[in-house]
Amino acid sequence: MTGVTLLPSATVEGLLVEKRKLELVQPFKLALLKLASQANLGLRRAKQCEDFLALASWLAMKEPGLTTNIMKSQLSRLYGQLYAFQNSLHM
Repeated sequence: MTGVTLLPSATVEGLLVEKRKLELVQPFKLALLKLASQANLGLRRAKQCEDFLALASWLAMKEPGLTTNIMKSQLSRLYGQLYAFQNSLHM
């Protein structure tokens, strides 16, 4: 299986800021990071999920004009799901 979910967060971040790919990826950055977070959470990879969520949150703060209220609420919900998953591992 290939895709963004199998790439380390540093690689994805590098792709997102690379100048040549910026025009292609710009409108989809936040959606890609949210999708990668969801996939990693589904695969029970808490650290990778947290890394992608951190990138998505940073991007949402950096570019508030490109972030809708729906996207912000989805990120908050993912953080809640991640912390619930992490707490279930420690019990």
